[in-house]
Amino acid sequence: MIKFEKVTKIYREGFREHIIFQNMSIELNDAESVAVVGPSGTGKSTFLNLIAGLTDWDSGKIFIDDIDIQEMKNSKKAKMRLGKYGFIFQHYNLVSSLNGIDNILVPALAKSKKPDMDYIMGIVKEFETESLMYKYPRQLSGGEQQRIAIVRALVNRPQIILADEATGNLDADNSKKVMDMLSKCHKEYGNIFIFVTHDEELCKYADRIVRIKKGGVISDERQENQYNNK
Repeated sequence: MIKFEKVTKIYREGFREHIIFQNMSIELNDAESVAVVGPSGTGKSTFLNLIAGLTDWDSGKIFIDDIDIQEMKNSKKAKMRLGKYGFIFQHYNLVSSLNGIDNILVPALAKSKKPDMDYIMGIVKEFETESLMYKYPRQLSGGEQQRIAIVRALVNRPQIILADEATGNLDADNSKKVMDMLSKCHKEYGNIFIFVTHDEELCKYADRIVRIKKGGVISDERQENQYNNK
């Protein structure tokens, strides 16, 4: 479970202050898929960074599985991120000098000297990326790069998947394929799947739609996840 208790986050530029969240409280439950929606600049990416402990906040508390992450040392936060989180970004963030399999193995090798290759090759096959293993990012389409990024995000069996505009650079067909893959992963592995999007059409993949404006959550709606009916 992820829990925010009266969290305030302020960005400062010189003498100017920009209040992103003010006394924001919300709980996200295990095995939920959550769409985070809102205009640009309202704090959607900041919300993900706070969940991952990648940025500080000014007041309030954030709990991951009843652990107050503000009380954790940076080394423990880093270890938690490596084991508990999978990150998927709009710009893929693949290492240009590494081929597909080496990009996928980066977080696995950071966690263990002997990653579970049977599991890893299983998800490589499941997401139809076998033919991409020895190609470099420059040789791949946007959709292919994002599929590699998804497999990379799953290699450490994360409890929480954070996707920041993961389909923002893809056309409609590839956006659907990527969201289908992510939803399939969420359904099979039971992780918390939180995705930021500006595309209302993608909200059909969510159990909840959390709408954010500057200051915090303005609505939190539960809905029937259309993907679960497939």
